Amino acid sequence: MRDTDYAYCVARLRAVEGTLLKKEDYDRLLSFESLEEAEKLLVEKRWIECKSDEIRNYLSAQKDILWKLLSESVPDKKELDILCVLNDYFNLKAAVKCLVTGVSPENYLVMPTTLDLNLIKDKLCERDFTRLFSDKGETAEKAYNTAVKSENGQSAEIIIDKAAIDSMAHFAENSDNRILSKINSFFCDSANIKIAFRCALTGKNKAFVEEAIGDCCSISRERLIEETLNGYDSLTEYLLSTAYKDGAEAFLKSGADFEKWCDERIIAISSEARYTAFSFSPVCNFYYKKLTEIKNVGIILTALKNGADMESIRERLGGISV
Repeated sequence: MRDTDYAYCVARLRAVEGTLLKKEDYDRLLSFESLEEAEKLLVEKRWIECKSDEIRNYLSAQKDILWKLLSESVPDKKELDILCVLNDYFNLKAAVKCLVTGVSPENYLVMPTTLDLNLIKDKLCERDFTRLFSDKGETAEKAYNTAVKSENGQSAEIIIDKAAIDSMAHFAENSDNRILSKINSFFCDSANIKIAFRCALTGKNKAFVEEAIGDCCSISRERLIEETLNGYDSLTEYLLSTAYKDGAEAFLKSGADFEKWCDERIIAISSEARYTAFSFSPVCNFYYKKLTEIKNVGIILTALKNGADMESIRERLGGISV
């Protein structure tokens, strides 16, 4: 696939990018006192097509529209697989949990994914991990056996989350696309940092920490584990000396501040493609901008539904100047 093959795709996405919500749209949404007012504006902006009782339906519809647009525009559909990694492993986790508890997975699986969701319900009962999860079958089987043996779903989650991190680290190391490599490196390191802080706060032992923290890209995994075991203050001091200083400072404020910082870093990295006319990089830029918009709208609508203070909500919105 030549970079020039992306000319039409990039042109189309940049045209659609002009329809993304702007600062004045967010200002209006944040000024409303009711969910109904916000829904009316979003209908006007063609963000909502029809009224729903569930906010998640609005967000799911936008994600479906986003994925349909990318699938129609990208010349090499296989390149979209990297954008599915986190959803793939989320579905893996949901499927294993449902297998252990005997619950149907239908309401827990998410799109987009490279997994064949039509197979999941039938193959779960047969414990056919290889056909069900392809190259992820070994992870699925290990997680399932651990969950059954320990009767602890958290153990299975740790195995799958670490596998997701390791998968993205492998891609970051082997990708020829500089921006995609940087994005995946950041995903790995930020996920590990979040895990490390939680482990330090709850005083997890060495075996747990080593099982939970995955491969790192821009920081030392061994040092991260060591400082996590030394305690919260030691971990904080170490991270403040790394390239993730700003992230550590954000986490010290709150988990929400850290999540916002992560969103903004992803947008900043992907935006390095704004002057690139071709290649898959501008696709990533548009994808993460749109995902952030969907997340922001979800935060605002949920806050309005629950009667939250909108000024405090403004501070949680990431990836835009609001």
